[in-house]
Amino acid sequence: MKTFQKIFDSKLDELKSMKTLIRKVLRAKLDVSDIEIETITNKFVEFIEKNDDTATMEINDGTDKKIEITDEDIEKVGREITDNFEKAYPKVIKETSNHVLKIIDRDSPSTLKLHREDREGFENRLKDTWKKAFDVFESFLLLVNDSGREFNDEYRPDAIIENDVVFDTLIRLHVRACQIGNEIFTLIRTGYADGSHARWRTLHEVTVIAMFISKHGKYSVF
Repeated sequence: MKTFQKIFDSKLDELKSMKTLIRKVLRAKLDVSDIEIETITNKFVEFIEKNDDTATMEINDGTDKKIEITDEDIEKVGREITDNFEKAYPKVIKETSNHVLKIIDRDSPSTLKLHREDREGFENRLKDTWKKAFDVFESFLLLVNDSGREFNDEYRPDAIIENDVVFDTLIRLHVRACQIGNEIFTLIRTGYADGSHARWRTLHEVTVIAMFISKHGKYSVF
């Protein structure tokens, strides 16, 4: 983000730089090609840097031309640039975005490699510290998943015949709970304790709903 802001600011600075202002003034004062304008602009900027007391420069092209840029000229062009800033912003943003994208494309392989190495190292250290707890939790998830599948396989045919909406609802809630349990495990083993705790609260809510339906029957489903 800082890179984007830095490039964006540099583009804006370029837009309102003294060189840009002088170039615009010279375009209004001279009828010459773009190449000549750029050459004269560079000379004029250099001239001003060396001669703070005056802003009048002679052009040695055999015509004894003199160019004078006054404070009023600069102020006028400055106002024009300010007035056009709103129109210029989309262009600056696009140029900045393209530049940042090139930097990302260039640096992403090495950046991602370092990031993934750091992430892998962190997760390995976390696993070494909490291996026993992780193994117990994962084993429990496999147990409840297998139990739910076996229960469904055994009692589903009768539930279909009896149109048992409570059975169907509880099985669906069980599947949802298994999914949430795996989300909790994925989050906690990668270091996202707060996220896993949030999903655990959701698991508790699903459990409460399942217990309520189991206790009060089919009319609590609707």
